[in-house]
Amino acid sequence: MLIRVAVVLFALIVAFAVGGPLLVMAVAPDHEAPPEVARVLPEAKRSLAGQLDEHISVVRYVGWEYRQRDHLIILMFELRPFPYITMDRAYLGSRCTPIEALDPVGMSGGRGVDDFAMDPEIEYLRSGDQPACEEGS
Repeated sequence: MLIRVAVVLFALIVAFAVGGPLLVMAVAPDHEAPPEVARVLPEAKRSLAGQLDEHISVVRYVGWEYRQRDHLIILMFELRPFPYITMDRAYLGSRCTPIEALDPVGMSGGRGVDDFAMDPEIEYLRSGDQPACEEGS
């Protein structure tokens, strides 16, 4: 373990010495998204990073939840803020907007999710405490 740490530190020192930061990072690709989600993923990642003031983070899509009754959409992500060592879970959520009209810029977001199934903020989005959607939504 100590040897691995030493090798990584040496590589970073050499990278900085030869002209600037050179960081090679391996991050798993996004999970496969259905077409209606895939079309908004690039903007959703930018929007999430912007809302959380994490502009140089790596944002990875890991899943979604959809409820047709009220058009509840929750996009789930892993967020790796610079220097990309730690990982945090984050989400964007929307209600009352059909998936075909989804605009990630208008979605609300959150971070620090331990479990997408049990997170209190996401539970509130799913709950009956939400106001009813207007007709036609």
